[in-house]
Amino acid sequence: FTLGALFNIPRMFQRGQVVAVQRGRFRWPLVWNALYNGSSEGISELSAGITIFLFNITMMRYLGEDGVAAFTAINHILVATTVFLGISDGIIPIISYNFGAGRLDRIEKVLRLAGRVNFMIGITLFAILFFFGQQITSFFFKGGEALDALAIANYGITIYCFTFLMSGLNILASSYFTAIGNAKLSVVISMLRSLVFVTFGIIVYPSLFGIQSIWYNVPVAELCTLFISFMLVRRELLKEAVLKN
Repeated sequence: FTLGALFNIPRMFQRGQVVAVQRGRFRWPLVWNALYNGSSEGISELSAGITIFLFNITMMRYLGEDGVAAFTAINHILVATTVFLGISDGIIPIISYNFGAGRLDRIEKVLRLAGRVNFMIGITLFAILFFFGQQITSFFFKGGEALDALAIANYGITIYCFTFLMSGLNILASSYFTAIGNAKLSVVISMLRSLVFVTFGIIVYPSLFGIQSIWYNVPVAELCTLFISFMLVRRELLKEAVLKN
């Protein structure tokens, strides 16, 4: 982010550029619309902080420090989902432009391409973590005193890795609604996958199925959200097709 800002901010103060601070007039309604439309991404980050806090409390209650250490290690590995964010947010200008131009055919092609790319990346990450997850988690623990935490992390990563099969498609669906200016549905998808379903699982799963079931929480949340995301995107595309005809 810092490098991107260093390269782009100076250009924004050059009058000859298409996007320049000196050109045009500052209007609060446009700023408010931009903030509202991009709120889903902010909610995702806020929700992540809340759910991590709840995870840590639950892990400390049932598994102690070893559980917290194991979850922290896995949570660092899940940073790989930023690849999905890069692809999904990268196509927002393309979808927005073609949405304004009424080119639904191009939007569908871009969505299919991005969906295939995210899914293939997800399969790759899933396979790496499923077959080599124990070797990867071992990088976070050194010494004989960390064997319990390592064992918990090794069990958790073999379940958590299923998250990558679905998270890329959910992130893409949220970015699609941001691109067409439908902040409400974008927020719904972000809230479901990162806060609502996850919080429900943290509270319910351990008390009903034992603490080991908490590792199924995020994959189940992504799966439930995927069904909703698919229906919302499909409905929106059908609606736009009807309006165009």
